[in-house]
Amino acid sequence: MPEKRPADSGAAAGGMRGFKQTKLNFRPLTSKTNQEKSAATDPQNEPEESSPKPKSDTPSGDDSNKPPNDQQRQQHQPADDPAKANPTTSGSGSGSGSGSGPTTTGTPASTSTPSTSNTRYRIRIVDRPGDLFSAPPGAVLIHACNALGVWGGGVALAFHDRYPEAYRVYRRHCLKSTPERLAGTALLIPPPPASAGEEEEEEGGLEGHYVGCVFTSRRFGRGVDSPREILRLTVPAMRDLMRLVAEEGERVTEVRMCRINSGIFNVPWEETKKAIEGMVLGGEGEPVPAGVRDGVLEVVAWERPEWF
Repeated sequence: MPEKRPADSGAAAGGMRGFKQTKLNFRPLTSKTNQEKSAATDPQNEPEESSPKPKSDTPSGDDSNKPPNDQQRQQHQPADDPAKANPTTSGSGSGSGSGSGPTTTGTPASTSTPSTSNTRYRIRIVDRPGDLFSAPPGAVLIHACNALGVWGGGVALAFHDRYPEAYRVYRRHCLKSTPERLAGTALLIPPPPASAGEEEEEEGGLEGHYVGCVFTSRRFGRGVDSPREILRLTVPAMRDLMRLVAEEGERVTEVRMCRINSGIFNVPWEETKKAIEGMVLGGEGEPVPAGVRDGVLEVVAWERPEWF
């Protein structure tokens, strides 16, 4: 039988040559195209290669895989883009999109942000007969409290019955502290969030009220503080409460109070009223309540109704 070894070796050689040719055919895809090769060898293109070329908006060849430099970024930046043409001067702010100039603040204005100017103000109390609890939503209702966590008599009992959630907050607040620490301070209890579909009660307007507690006596009953001590504690307690009210901003619609201290604390109302109206509040960066007008915060004191 004739040997086929020369043919096999020739076929193998031919296969190797084909493999090398295929390898040569794929090399231009990773470097230069055939057009670039011909352009590089064309003598007519030699003068153009020796002269500088203008930068192109779209890179070609291998340069397309490189990030653009700073000069290219500036050329590609749209001239009418207000966010880039007018950069903000605050790292946390966001542009308004108007393109009118740089933004100088990073926090947008909010209607609930309290004013912290050096404005000083006083409280003017207006006595009025009527129902304290008929206030509109967002009103603060102020009453004097003991520091033992008990709303058991007088107007405090009415608060206990009408605002059970607020009472629980007040009681927990007292149990976590001591009467000595709480005396002369205040607690502002915001209204609970309304449930989905829940509507305001038609009579009384009880929904959406803040409850303002001023701790003017450490205890109650036989352990109640003296009238003189209660008046002394009323001033810092009201100052603390006004600070808390101011921090709520325009969420507070008005401020009401009963004739505090004049019930079971047995302090004449005119003396408490004089002590409160003699206070000078605000200044030195303290927040100012949204209801202050011309240096005055008007607070309506409602006369005692029949539930006393």
